[in-house]
Amino acid sequence: EADGVVVIPGVIVPRDPSRIRVQVGPCLADFNSSGDVTVQDIFDFLAAYFAGDPEADINGSGTVTVQDVFEFLGIYFTGCI
Repeated sequence: EADGVVVIPGVIVPRDPSRIRVQVGPCLADFNSSGDVTVQDIFDFLAAYFAGDPEADINGSGTVTVQDVFEFLGIYFTGCI
């Protein structure tokens, strides 16, 4: 648990139950859905983050913040199951 968010591979559960998101399918680290987790996923995530793209809202808070960067990188470096 960090900053009110519990991260389980494929599941992000904020403290506010109305914000629960469940990822079924591809690994969240595969941001560009290429089927592989590569450094390109980091570049694509950062491009979305800096553009304010809602897809970069990794933690489902409703806004794109620097916390999404930290959480994406945590997921990326944890890898996929």
